[in-house]
Amino acid sequence: MKAKKSLGQHFLNSEEALKSMVSNINTKNTIVEIGPGTGNLTEYILKTGSSMIAIETDERAIPVLNNRFKNEIEEGRLIIVKGDVLETNLSEITQDDYEVIANIPYYISGAIFRHVFSSKKIAESITLLVQKEVAERIVSKDSKESILSLSIKAYGIPSYVMTVPAKDFSPAPKVDSAILRVDNISRDFFIKNNIEESFFFNIIKTAFGQKRKTLVNNLKNTFDKELINSTLSKNGLSKTIRPEEIDIEMWSKIIKDLG
Repeated sequence: MKAKKSLGQHFLNSEEALKSMVSNINTKNTIVEIGPGTGNLTEYILKTGSSMIAIETDERAIPVLNNRFKNEIEEGRLIIVKGDVLETNLSEITQDDYEVIANIPYYISGAIFRHVFSSKKIAESITLLVQKEVAERIVSKDSKESILSLSIKAYGIPSYVMTVPAKDFSPAPKVDSAILRVDNISRDFFIKNNIEESFFFNIIKTAFGQKRKTLVNNLKNTFDKELINSTLSKNGLSKTIRPEEIDIEMWSKIIKDLG
């Protein structure tokens, strides 16, 4: 089966990378794989002894998977679901605790994270292949924050597992990738800080509305300017600070003060 450019498919062939992606799986959980394609990653997930659900939108892949994993399907260890993961209710496809793992197109990484985090029954962990630079920015404490990095840190603990060179994919993408794993996913951040998830993200999206502007200028049409300035002063922040310079813990203080 040839990779389809319109679906952003790049099949992972590296044994080392495939082993790394499944190395921290909790075999007591159901593993939800997004976009199994021809089943290279699926095979390594099944080798851990886990039961899994594979969600695939490419109709061409379904018979390939049915044939390759005929025994595991008959044993009930693998269920294949035809459909778009972003239209799939993850809370309803399994009664068990679950983890998400995937080699998916870069352009839907953010949407996948949002979909997983917004599920009523949240996954315990998520492991994705993302652009190397994106993964580095998310895990680096010295790097500038983004809506994506703050979203991930609000729900879990990200870690950089390994770099995956472009040559390890077929066809090779234009940039190197990295395995990013997010563990201990929960809504504890919002509960302990008494912050509504929707309020948090509304402020974050507004704050990052125009990247070159300061936090004050991005928020001044939503909040009273005096309130914004007093909030910054209270938390020891400059009035010229930009949203990407603020870490997740400081954001929790700012949002509580603005609320």
